[in-house]
Amino acid sequence: MCAVDISIVVATCNRSRGLRDLLEALLRSEYPAALLWDVWIVDNNSKDETAALVASFAESDPRIHYMFEPAQGKSHALNRGVRQASGKILAFTDDDCIPDPCWVANIGAAFAADEKLGFVGGRVELFNIDDHPTTTRTSRDRRSVSSASDALSLIIGCNMAIRSDLLRAIGDFDPLITPGSGKDAGFEDTDLIYRAFKKRIRIEYLPNILLYHNHGRRSDSDVADAQRKYVRGRGSFYAKHIVKGDRTVMKLAYWEIRSTLISLARNLLTGKSPSEDVKMISFLFGGAMTRFR
Repeated sequence: MCAVDISIVVATCNRSRGLRDLLEALLRSEYPAALLWDVWIVDNNSKDETAALVASFAESDPRIHYMFEPAQGKSHALNRGVRQASGKILAFTDDDCIPDPCWVANIGAAFAADEKLGFVGGRVELFNIDDHPTTTRTSRDRRSVSSASDALSLIIGCNMAIRSDLLRAIGDFDPLITPGSGKDAGFEDTDLIYRAFKKRIRIEYLPNILLYHNHGRRSDSDVADAQRKYVRGRGSFYAKHIVKGDRTVMKLAYWEIRSTLISLARNLLTGKSPSEDVKMISFLFGGAMTRFR
């Protein structure tokens, strides 16, 4: 297989409608003729029309590739895509995202302009203003990831790209902190970013690398469900690195738990409900315990 400049890897499960929108947006991309790119769709046990949909796109455009990953969990699917893709740059997005027409070109331009740049993340805006403003990154300012806190907050997994040789040096996406795995946790992207930061890879947030998140979460229960998975994932992330003796993560976990316990005590003393604080603590520790089961 010939190497390309950028391989886009997408894990998907039972979201053929959103996947169609993503592929149509990618094929409307505006990019220099010299920029070679392709797309790897990894089907993680879909029961809908995903396979047929991707086949229909691949039939008319050889840059679209399909593969099936039976091990359930987004990280398994992403790792399979990474192994198959040949791009010098590996870009990641989700099956509920709509890339800006210049998304691919701007990723390519960022890496071409700076050979020392190893990892980028971009701006994520809401696609539908009726959706809850969650899982977005809307800053218009370019920033470098210069601290562990930055690594956990600046970049989101639906819009990031990394040089392929660096990703393989960092290691796989963690299958124990991932949506769809039965662990009820999602933090595989942030864990990868943190590991890149620990290896002193240069990471930047670039607002011109833009896409739109069509996540569809509008009710309080939808948002609460997503937040539960992220907090459980963060708890698993804390446990993973603390048992390895990572003092930086130990401090992050300490300050989050301390802050939550102070909030809980304050609410009890003032007669307010501490239920949200109790949930936060239970999600963090519940996620941590998944590392040891």
